[in-house]
Amino acid sequence: MITNDQMIHQTLDNITRLNDQLQIHLNILSNLDLIGENALEIHDQVTSISQGHNLIQTGTTNAISIIDPIITEDA
Repeated sequence: MITNDQMIHQTLDNITRLNDQLQIHLNILSNLDLIGENALEIHDQVTSISQGHNLIQTGTTNAISIIDPIITEDA
């Protein structure tokens, strides 16, 4: 049976992996932003995605830093 702590940790790991994939796609969009004809249109999207990526990264890092000691303590 999976514990709540394990489920939370697994969820945070999944969010981290998804955010890593978001970073890869963000890099691709950023490169297109630099070379594309529609650079100004892409730039706004890249900026928005980048801000979301940073928020997810910060939130996930903070959550892991809080959860890890609790899980270690319960083990």
